Amino acid sequence: MPFIYELSLQYGHGPVHVAVPSPYIWYWSASMGTFVLGLLVKGSGLPERALQPAPLADLLFTSHQLWHCLVNLAFALGTFRAWDVYLSWRPECIDPDS
Repeated sequence: MPFIYELSLQYGHGPVHVAVPSPYIWYWSASMGTFVLGLLVKGSGLPERALQPAPLADLLFTSHQLWHCLVNLAFALGTFRAWDVYLSWRPECIDPDS
């Protein structure tokens, strides 16, 4: 819900000094998109089907391993990068008149 609220402030008709910076929105969007991509990779099992005749198909590049990589990337984008942008922007908005 906070992401949807921030989107409404960013692209709605809210006060300009309250709208978060665009990189914050982009990092959260990339994070959610990466989570969805991870779910699609895990749910489809495509790597296993594409690499089926290979002898190492069950050890390397399985959908479960790729899912872990994508979930960790999404977590890093949404938690570390987006919050870094947000926390560096937030002190500027505590008193917009100063």
